[in-house]
Amino acid sequence: ARHPIFGALTYVAMVFLDPPSRWWGETLPDLRWSFLSAGIALVAIAIHRPQPHAIRLRQHFAYILLLILLAYAVLQFPLALDVEEHKRFINYYFKFSIAIFLLYRSIDTEQHFKWFLGAYIAGCTYLAYVAFSSYAGGRFDSFGGSGIGDANAGALTLVTGIFLSASMFLYGDKKLRILLLFVVPFLINSLVMTVSRSGFLALAVGGLAFIFYTPRQFKPRVIGLSVLGALGFLMLTNPFYWERMETV
Repeated sequence: ARHPIFGALTYVAMVFLDPPSRWWGETLPDLRWSFLSAGIALVAIAIHRPQPHAIRLRQHFAYILLLILLAYAVLQFPLALDVEEHKRFINYYFKFSIAIFLLYRSIDTEQHFKWFLGAYIAGCTYLAYVAFSSYAGGRFDSFGGSGIGDANAGALTLVTGIFLSASMFLYGDKKLRILLLFVVPFLINSLVMTVSRSGFLALAVGGLAFIFYTPRQFKPRVIGLSVLGALGFLMLTNPFYWERMETV
């Protein structure tokens, strides 16, 4: 009724909450929650027609490559050696293309972008709570959520949340920074619980990219905070974690 951004935020929330995989979702109707929220957001886009961006989505090279990949996969379908797996691939990337369109059109102001980042960070915080409250040793592999439940997928999702939190820390006010100082250690702690090699590589390479692309006025602060962050990360790790990382 108000703006498609609320449908998009609900879609993001459903990725993390995923009622069918939670104990509290057993009393709720058996609905396709992500599909429903995405559909509502798309209808809201058609009704409200948010302000278009200066650069249209079809002008983004990465999105064009995604559509080419999808079209190529469809053309290859008659030659597929594993038909069911090929169907899954096409279905997955078709959903990606729709989700990217949904978010790109819904986020039409700076405030909406901050809301989106906040929703994603809140979702990662919920995953961290799930891990913290149910971890029983070894490798944590039970995040739940929509397609992010296993250790590797959950770890990569958390890494994205960590870097979004870092961006918000640079941009936000004092209250937000204090809040993030409490949130980020829980995200990193959950990442360590996964003992994920791909998550570790994403954090290391993503950290270097984050520093490299930081605007000049923030760079000294980012380098100093990165050193503190690396020390904090080392404090949360253990020998079991590093034994697995040595096999990269």
